[in-house]
Amino acid sequence: MILRGTSRQIGLQHGELLKSRIQRSIDFYTDVTEQLNESERREEEEEILRLAEPFKKLIDNFEPQYGEEIEAIAEAASVNPLWIYALNSRSEIMTNRFNANFSECTGFYFSNARILAQNWDWAENFQDLAVIMRIENENGLEILQMTEPGIIGKIGLNNHGLGTVLNFLNCPENLDGIPIHIVLRAILDSENYDEALAKIKMIKNGKSGNILFGDANGKYCDIEFRGSQTFFLNNEMKYFLHTNHFIHDADLNLKPEDLQSSFMRYSAANTILEGLSNFDLEDAKTILSDVSSTDWPICRRFVPGTTMKSVGTVCSIIMDLPRKQLHITKGGPATTGFECIQL
Repeated sequence: MILRGTSRQIGLQHGELLKSRIQRSIDFYTDVTEQLNESERREEEEEILRLAEPFKKLIDNFEPQYGEEIEAIAEAASVNPLWIYALNSRSEIMTNRFNANFSECTGFYFSNARILAQNWDWAENFQDLAVIMRIENENGLEILQMTEPGIIGKIGLNNHGLGTVLNFLNCPENLDGIPIHIVLRAILDSENYDEALAKIKMIKNGKSGNILFGDANGKYCDIEFRGSQTFFLNNEMKYFLHTNHFIHDADLNLKPEDLQSSFMRYSAANTILEGLSNFDLEDAKTILSDVSSTDWPICRRFVPGTTMKSVGTVCSIIMDLPRKQLHITKGGPATTGFECIQL
């Protein structure tokens, strides 16, 4: 889908084209366990909207145009605007409410080939809900991203050759900062690496997750957010890999027994990486398709999650930043081929 124009126009198109999917996303996040009765669902809805209110203020103050886009999405989709703010803050709200360890996603960057990639591991529901969105704003910036209905920023690249991926990180603190999906959009709205890095350094703490972004010139940066702390990791290696545990300091992984998937995927990917010489598109596909571990494969089959009913690899994304190409699968790449989309 292609969205063009001002922030309001982009939001209206988003809400109109994805109206039914937005409602299905709202239904999912209202009851991620898919076990609540009608009364319990109403209580969940009220609580989620209450929790979305402070994030609305944060988003509007951080970038008024994002607030304008979100309000327009809600208008066109005929939903309470707080629902769209809640979707864009879903990582923070879910972490605060469930304190669950969502061990999902394997991401990496190849410095020489300027390739950025990840498997997006999440609820099976989103295999049919996720969308490929192209945004063309009035200033000439173009974004090609894979995102969830109603969420304005996620995994993708722009026409300046800048791309970003995301990994979940568990954090015991209450998260009350600018939502991490809004940070992703801010990166994709940047014209170059230095602008994106400056935005991140300006943004206050209060979120949890790992953002890895890179550009078509071989520059990359990895940032681990952990509530009140932010860590910038080594960015001078020929490749960089991240899963769902803290690399900056192993002691930050408070419950290592809950992180076996992350540790095993990191080890398996590192083993493949250490044997590579080309670090090209095919090598990226090899890593993301790996199922060498029966219990903890990089390309994950759908299995019952700790909170959600069924979790696995929803899609695989590889961005060739110099060529401004996005290679993507629907479902795990071990069984599904890649489609190439040119920005």
